[in-house]
Amino acid sequence: MIIATIRKLDGTYLDHGNFASEEAAMIWFQPKIDQGIYGQKHVPAQYQTVTVVIQEAVLDEQGQEISPAVLEEQQELVSDEIPAAFVIEFQEIADPPIIDLEQQQINNAARAYLYSTDWYVVRFIETGIAVPSEITAQRAAARASVND
Repeated sequence: MIIATIRKLDGTYLDHGNFASEEAAMIWFQPKIDQGIYGQKHVPAQYQTVTVVIQEAVLDEQGQEISPAVLEEQQELVSDEIPAAFVIEFQEIADPPIIDLEQQQINNAARAYLYSTDWYVVRFIETGIAVPSEITAQRAAARASVND
């Protein structure tokens, strides 16, 4: 599993997600990158070659120009490279542990019971009225059944 995190160049968090691969992450993030949601994406320099051929003018007998003079010239035009305003970091993580759903249900039920009977404990602390012994026994059993 891969965690992909997008941050500004100053480290400010922008977005993240868990993915099966870097390719899957890029499929998910690419539309947002293209829309500029995270800021300017990297724009590589553009190269363009322009060729102009200049030759001597051709004149007729009266000295009139038949075809104009053209000089041969080659020129490369390069636009500036624009760095991205964000970076994408990939971190490989181990597969999450297999969750025991039956134990999770036991934990949830025990915690719900403890939560629902907390008021007995608060009442005892505030007023001194004892928690019924059956509630105390069931709370102890609930705590013992929780397994994280």
